[in-house]
Amino acid sequence: MSSILFLGEYQLRNLVKNQILFWYFDCRQPASRARQDPGHWIFRGAIPVTLDAAVSRAASPTFTKEHPIVLICENGETSMTVAQELEKLGHTNVFVLRGGTEELDLSER
Repeated sequence: MSSILFLGEYQLRNLVKNQILFWYFDCRQPASRARQDPGHWIFRGAIPVTLDAAVSRAASPTFTKEHPIVLICENGETSMTVAQELEKLGHTNVFVLRGGTEELDLSER
């Protein structure tokens, strides 16, 4: 059974608003990051990572297997790939933004 969970925009907003502690990885490609406003609330605090960098960070001793990790990308596909790799490492609180940034209203700050 998979431990990967999905978050909607509203749920992610509440995590941020309520200052819930979680690791927040932006799995978008650099070109995609350059096209979108880095000051938008959805990107603030996110750590830009590649698949290898996400796995490497999550394998470090600073991460516990239970600490929540939220992943965002353009459409959810890259986040799912990263989430599956993190799950293989034993992480149990991995969340993917449903539909990625393509489904967000990025005009809203």
